[in-house]
Amino acid sequence: MSRRSRNVRTKEGPVQPKVLHVTSEMAPLVKVGGLGDVVGSLPASLNAMDTDARVLIPAYAGVLDRVSDEGFRLTRLTRTVETALRWSVIRSRIWRALVNGVPVYLLENDALYGSPAPYPDVLTPDSVVPFAFLSLAALDLHAAVRWKPDIIHCHDWPTSLASIALRWHRHYRTIPRKPFSVLTIHNLAHQGILPRKVLDEWGIAEDAFAMDGIEFYGDVNLLKGAIVASDRVTTVSPRYAAEILTEEGGADSREFSANIPGSSPES
Repeated sequence: MSRRSRNVRTKEGPVQPKVLHVTSEMAPLVKVGGLGDVVGSLPASLNAMDTDARVLIPAYAGVLDRVSDEGFRLTRLTRTVETALRWSVIRSRIWRALVNGVPVYLLENDALYGSPAPYPDVLTPDSVVPFAFLSLAALDLHAAVRWKPDIIHCHDWPTSLASIALRWHRHYRTIPRKPFSVLTIHNLAHQGILPRKVLDEWGIAEDAFAMDGIEFYGDVNLLKGAIVASDRVTTVSPRYAAEILTEEGGADSREFSANIPGSSPES
């Protein structure tokens, strides 16, 4: 698996890296599990180390009110973000808030994010569309907000499509100066398993559907695809990295979790 490196120095000295965290949860706005806690604290910690870290998250029902109730300033941007999915163009309004010092972009689209629950009861080609839009919108967001990330940081299967698209999407894999991609695995048990037909609906090239790609026992596995496609893969802790390589903790995924760079128990 090839890994690109990025030089973040110029003749004038170090350049502040720009990182966009793409996520379905962020405390205190949206929290279902530990993912929300991590994204609620990690960007702020990175910014304290001279990084320009920002967050992209859906504005689920009630989230914009929660932003205001928490006392965070909320501004609606004049531009929208749009991307092509299922042979149509989907658009979303964008709100910007400063949450505990971190710039957060919130996508408002009632058809996609009209429920207060981030996750569907059953994952299908229809119910996964909000996550697919979130992932691809991350790659087009710069045109609306006039800020282009150097790094796209995906979290778990819901935003894995961003890394996948940078490698296999018919359009996004051809864009110049593609951002570096990072995936953090919070919970390997949830992988985003879907039928093969979603690839064509999303614009993913056929060569992605291979054993060393997104294919998993005849279906599409979003988390596996992002593990293969991302430039760097991390877990929430070294202990969890070792755990997911065991038979007990690997969630039937040892054959692809072994591809996680730096995640062997010996490392």
